[in-house]
Amino acid sequence: MTSQHFDIKPIAGRIGAKIIGIEWSINLSNEIISDIRKALVKHKFMVMFSRHENL
Repeated sequence: MTSQHFDIKPIAGRIGAKIIGIEWSINLSNEIISDIRKALVKHKFMVMFSRHENL
């Protein structure tokens, strides 16, 4: 799965992914929220980093 709003990087083989690049201090659009939900369904759990974290 890809999103034009943020990066999704799998963490483990079958479950888990990182979401990188979302600015959490602003209101998220419905399209971004929809992409987050789709990623959650696909990867089962998410670790989310802000745009300013370099982890």
